Amino acid sequence: MAVGVDTAVGKSLLRSMDDPDFIYASDPQFHILRDPGSAEWVVVHDGGAKNPTHFNGKLLSTKTPLCEGAYLSVGPTKLRLKVTIQPG
Repeated sequence: MAVGVDTAVGKSLLRSMDDPDFIYASDPQFHILRDPGSAEWVVVHDGGAKNPTHFNGKLLSTKTPLCEGAYLSVGPTKLRLKVTIQPG
């Protein structure tokens, strides 16, 4: 999945990508946003999600900058997504 605009990631988007673990995600589960202060891409857990979002194995509780090679996951081990930063 490549994003170039602020994106809500959740069950519907993951289902459309044929990811079988979409069942563990809420709609939305987390948001990928461009931070207006730093122009960095960040990830934010959606407070209404039923399962936690983890960033590199740690509970995502605050806005966190995305970095090359980072992993996002929903629940303890399900729905693992690897971050790749592309120039652009």
